[in-house]
Amino acid sequence: MTSSGRPQLVGFLLLPRSPLLAYSAATVALDAANYCSGRLLYEIASLSCDGQPVAAHCGTRILPDRSASGKDRLDYAFVCSGNDPESAATPAVLSWLRHQARAGARVGGLSSAAHVLAKAGLLKGRRATIHWEQATEFRERFPDVDLRQSVFEIDENRLTSSGGVASLDLALNVIAQDHGLELAADVSHMLQLSRIRSQKEEQESLEFYAQQVGSWVVAEAIRCVKTKGCQNLSPGQLAAEVGVSQRQLERLFRRYLNRTPKRFITELRLQRAQDLICTTPLTIFEVAAACGFDSRSGFHNAYVRHFGRSPASDRRAEIRLDVQ
Repeated sequence: MTSSGRPQLVGFLLLPRSPLLAYSAATVALDAANYCSGRLLYEIASLSCDGQPVAAHCGTRILPDRSASGKDRLDYAFVCSGNDPESAATPAVLSWLRHQARAGARVGGLSSAAHVLAKAGLLKGRRATIHWEQATEFRERFPDVDLRQSVFEIDENRLTSSGGVASLDLALNVIAQDHGLELAADVSHMLQLSRIRSQKEEQESLEFYAQQVGSWVVAEAIRCVKTKGCQNLSPGQLAAEVGVSQRQLERLFRRYLNRTPKRFITELRLQRAQDLICTTPLTIFEVAAACGFDSRSGFHNAYVRHFGRSPASDRRAEIRLDVQ
């Protein structure tokens, strides 16, 4: 609620193939704040670029309240985008964001939408976060942004979350800033959360991996591989990164993951390749190169061995889904 007593208007611009969880987590928390307070603190509006329904990444079609336009007078302007934020960052989207920033709105990005905010020039010199899968590419593309590994970041009037349930943490902290920690705690309790995470907490923590696999060395190696993304990292280089011999790393990977470091690295690159094939217009050759494969034939063979089907068949299947 603003100083004038009116509810704060919170707009969510949904871009094609946005993750439904990131959007719904934030809106559920704000709606719960209204319920717990017994007042309309936040008026929530869903927007699309043209006012037409938007298909989320899971296929669910969301009917927006209206189209995004220069007439919007928002207190919070969030963008939610999926695995291909570059193509989603159209001139119209960037213009809308810049307009909202000039008009005084607090501007935010959910999941990969920090990329969209950065492309609009709204994160220069600011702290921000993005899903760990896209962190390496983001740093290369936007070196003037202070990218963190945190689950979310609030840097004055710029807000970003790493996606998924981190959007819920971001919304709870917004509620705490606007209306006090007691209300945020009430919302957290109603939503069955054991605690409210702060922006000091990191994504993909070492503790998480250690709990999952039972080895701190393997946990550190996993985090290292994921942080470096699709770089062509060799097992020897990975062993050096975590401070053990290659032989020891091989032994630990076989014991705790039942696979070699080389196989683990290759599988991660192939998973990233499948994501790119299904969510971007990149050619298969471009995907292979982006994921560290030296030849198209080598990439094709590795892909078929791992997924049981070719990259081209996944691309055709994705095209059919889009048409339907």
